[in-house]
Amino acid sequence: PDIHAEGRFEKAEREVKQFRDEYVISGMMEWTLFEQAWYLRGYREFLRDLYTNEKFVNNLLDRLLDWRIQQGKYFLDIGCDIIRLGDDIGMQTGMILPPHIWRKYFRPRMKKLIDTLRKRGVYIHYHSDGNIEPVIPELIEIGVQILNPVQSDCMKPAGIKQKFGDKLTFDGTISVQETLPFGTPEDVENEVVNRIKTVGYDGGLMIGPTHVIDIDASSENILALYDTAKKYGKYPIA
Repeated sequence: PDIHAEGRFEKAEREVKQFRDEYVISGMMEWTLFEQAWYLRGYREFLRDLYTNEKFVNNLLDRLLDWRIQQGKYFLDIGCDIIRLGDDIGMQTGMILPPHIWRKYFRPRMKKLIDTLRKRGVYIHYHSDGNIEPVIPELIEIGVQILNPVQSDCMKPAGIKQKFGDKLTFDGTISVQETLPFGTPEDVENEVVNRIKTVGYDGGLMIGPTHVIDIDASSENILALYDTAKKYGKYPIA
């Protein structure tokens, strides 16, 4: 689609003007490369392409990268403070993409995109579901500053904090697979307090659900999350 089409960023411009004096403004560019490519090509077909159709993959990803760079510049021009990038490259048991495939196709393009954006002073937020611990050091190397969602059902947030907490801010960590849908308000409160104690020390935690809260989570549990975070989550943490 034409990135310069009339009206494409009107809603974004309006919302930035409305909210920027009160809130940090985040520009959404998730599904950055990998997911957008397989949306266009088909999931199984694109996974095969990564091994058997290198020229096509490079052409497709270069086109997508160019589009994302232009989109990011628009978001910076209208005043965004954070740019949200990311692709779901992990699953419950490990990486969807073997690290060597991610390094071959996606790391260099993500670095180019992040370098372009960070020249303007924006913060880089990166999302991936699943266990992506094998590539977290490399995400840091290419300029990621905020990691989401630190999925507590397949990674240990306390361990991730110990390893990378001096280089990353963490966004999320509260389970939407177990605690919010199946736990009690007390369970939710205990998990929130545990995250604050084990991930929030020295700063760098934006506590919240690890993904969209689904309809099977009770309103009591949702309120318990926010009420507990407000009660115990003010820095410095006792």
